[in-house]
Amino acid sequence: MLGVARIGRRHLSYSAPLQAGHNKWSKIQQKKGVNDTKKSTIYQRSSRDIAVAARNGGSADPEKNHTLALVLQKARSQGVPKENIEAALQRAQQRREKGDQSVSFEALAQRSVGIIVECMTDNNNRTSRTIKEVLGQHDAQLTPVGFMFARKGFVEVAVKQTGNQDESTEELINDALTANAEDFNEVSREEQGSANSGLVYEFSCLPEHLKDLTSALGSSTHVQAVLASELRFCPAGDKPADQTDELRAQISDLVDALNECDDTLKVWTTLETS
Repeated sequence: MLGVARIGRRHLSYSAPLQAGHNKWSKIQQKKGVNDTKKSTIYQRSSRDIAVAARNGGSADPEKNHTLALVLQKARSQGVPKENIEAALQRAQQRREKGDQSVSFEALAQRSVGIIVECMTDNNNRTSRTIKEVLGQHDAQLTPVGFMFARKGFVEVAVKQTGNQDESTEELINDALTANAEDFNEVSREEQGSANSGLVYEFSCLPEHLKDLTSALGSSTHVQAVLASELRFCPAGDKPADQTDELRAQISDLVDALNECDDTLKVWTTLETS
């Protein structure tokens, strides 16, 4: 009887540590899953950004395409593996050699949100069918919505830290205004998503001034590094009044589905993200 009692106590004493270990392992797995998802999103976005930069800059060679060089720099700072970057560059070069064409689709979703889908394809009919199918599955249809957007250039820079930050920032803004910048804002660490420390500012301009603004900021004594230079489609006019959580979720699902299409490079919407 004594032996049986000891066995029972031994069994009970070991059950709690096993359960605690199981919970700890589950938490580790869950955290790893979240991190893996974040990494996958960054890798996919970088791949698309490389393709867009190669297309817009006219070359898949970063030595000949300054915008592409900046995109590659940002990808590296975000921890994108070298093999992923090289694979994206190779795909971009192959698309150019095959003579793939740029094509854009305009659509209206949920009867209120403008959508522009930028694609690169070797078969316009196939891409058109795919995009139409995805739009139809999410209560959206092709229709002209270009008037709902404004095309703008954006340059993101890391600012040098000085003893008089206010004065140096003011001088930097004057440099940007001289190069036809229209507006600027400070970029948060989470939004920027890179390893760069210190202040980061984003300046906007008309598309035709993007090259000059990028060059001017790059040569400014107050700039540590140019982090990005790109063209974007931004919502034009006032923010719609009916941007509900339900609408945001619906548009998010649509954007995710469009991004899953092989030929999609960028998806722009008039829905404010902040």
